Amino acid sequence: MKTIPYWDLKVYELAFQSAINIYDFSKTWPEEERDALTAPMRRTSRQVCVLLAQAWQQRRLSPDDFVEKLGKATSAVTETMVWLDFAVHGGYLDKSEHEQLLTNYDDVGMILSRMMLDSKNWE
Repeated sequence: MKTIPYWDLKVYELAFQSAINIYDFSKTWPEEERDALTAPMRRTSRQVCVLLAQAWQQRRLSPDDFVEKLGKATSAVTETMVWLDFAVHGGYLDKSEHEQLLTNYDDVGMILSRMMLDSKNWE
């Protein structure tokens, strides 16, 4: 059986592209928001990808660690969605960009949750 690398997982691709979109959108945000909004949002959006990659590497070695890392990735998804709400409320992100990113992260969160519930099938 061929092993699929994490970067070929559809959920990883969606999370990675969403993190890139956040980075691109946030380049124009005010300097005054750098520490309070921009950096935390960039960090959590990237953390989704990092935790998913770490989970994927652990899935065969430690199924419990696989589920734990996926749970942490799901938490990073939720945190990113909250930061997106602050960005649209502050007028830094338009409503269509906000809606698309929320949809993307909602999809990522649902996929991660299914992976956790069905963790034995990912070995």
